[in-house]
Amino acid sequence: MDTITITFPQVKVKIPIKGLTFDNIEDMLFEILQNIARKVFEKALTDIDSYLRSKRERGKLKNTGKRKKYFLTRFGDILYLRTRYKDKKSKARYLLDEALSIVKNQRISLSRARIECFLSALSSYREVVEGIGLLIGGPRCHEAIRQSVIKEGNLIIENQEKKLRQIENLDYPDKEAPDTAYLEADATYITLQKKGKE
Repeated sequence: MDTITITFPQVKVKIPIKGLTFDNIEDMLFEILQNIARKVFEKALTDIDSYLRSKRERGKLKNTGKRKKYFLTRFGDILYLRTRYKDKKSKARYLLDEALSIVKNQRISLSRARIECFLSALSSYREVVEGIGLLIGGPRCHEAIRQSVIKEGNLIIENQEKKLRQIENLDYPDKEAPDTAYLEADATYITLQKKGKE
């Protein structure tokens, strides 16, 4: 089985003790970990792209160079290079996107979008900006969050409509309706009711 190696760099930080608080240390460590995660993420994506480039079938795809892609993740913005290819019909393809199930023009990770949508369901978009800052760090404007929520909502509606169409197209055998149907309005079993009150 083919694998890649993800290496986490060692980090040493010297900080003065005077005026240091628990919150300062926590914020500093969180920011350092996010920076490390972004760099490791970018390197991992580059390594996967290189691997896919070396393993692709020769003659079917033409390498047309590297292209930059910005992506918003739980760790913040990342920027990486990915290889662009053209197939025999001159259609542009990115093997990295295909391998990682990245949708065309996707700019935000699924986990980040879920966090933003969840927070948006609880409060206003402007308050979500503050919540994102506390949870993840990094700024994002309320309008960008609003557009992201609308986009996710439209995808949910589209998927539900697709499932409904699939259900409507199913062929169920016709069933005969029973002769008598009973409806309980007062939540008392018919057998427990007194004669004349049925």
